[in-house]
Amino acid sequence: MSGTARSRVSQLCFPKRLPRSAYYVAGVEWSPAPTQTRGNDCYLSTNRLRTLWFLWLACGLEWDESQHEAAWAYGPKGSVPPEEAAVHLLMAAWKEESGGYPRPFFRVTGEELLSESEIEVIARQVGPGS
Repeated sequence: MSGTARSRVSQLCFPKRLPRSAYYVAGVEWSPAPTQTRGNDCYLSTNRLRTLWFLWLACGLEWDESQHEAAWAYGPKGSVPPEEAAVHLLMAAWKEESGGYPRPFFRVTGEELLSESEIEVIARQVGPGS
């Protein structure tokens, strides 16, 4: 990574790990193939400057008891409330991940910042077959 690119990343104050103060958005389990399931928990946080929203993906693997976390999507915070940020970032992340293909079957396994019905609306907007 060039010095200029590193400088831009540091200006974002990109969090290195999921903050303890993050909002729990929801849990979703989906099946990429008939014999596989993937469970994800989504969280929402800001950077230290409180200028950006970050959507985090946390998942545990069946063979590994540890939790793996990564920032999945981000966008400007401004005066955007957390619920609205969660909707837009989750929609953007799912669209990017799907690559235009229909989302596989899923079910909501937990809800807090977003309700099950809100998550289902997002899934329908991302693509047919969701």
